[in-house]
Amino acid sequence: MFDPEEEATAEVTLAGVQTYLYDPNVAVTKAGAFKTVAARYGLGKLHVNTHLYTSAKLVEDFPGRTFRVLEVLPFSSKGLKSLRLPFAKAHVMSKNFPLEAAELQKRLKQKEGEQGLVMGVTVGSGKVLVVAERVN
Repeated sequence: MFDPEEEATAEVTLAGVQTYLYDPNVAVTKAGAFKTVAARYGLGKLHVNTHLYTSAKLVEDFPGRTFRVLEVLPFSSKGLKSLRLPFAKAHVMSKNFPLEAAELQKRLKQKEGEQGLVMGVTVGSGKVLVVAERVN
């Protein structure tokens, strides 16, 4: 259950991408429980305006999708060239990022599929590409 007063007083820590990445369910984001979900599950938030969360240890009962991070690269022409995906097809996402998912997929020359995930995301230190595999 979500309480607006809890959201107003919840404290969240900004963190760089760690071992696990969490993408909350639509119900959590529609409710505006951005800080509450981080505080309740002991997660770091990637950026104030990026509603993705991270941790070094797996949180099994997180209300949303969980990914295991395989690689994090800076979003740059050098980063794009050095990207070697461990899967033939991947779902491409964009969260608080200057490119829409379709444009990022085109630049990566990546076929759509569910074998893995490539996400363009803004973190506290800038723009990065996260390569991950789905845990749940």
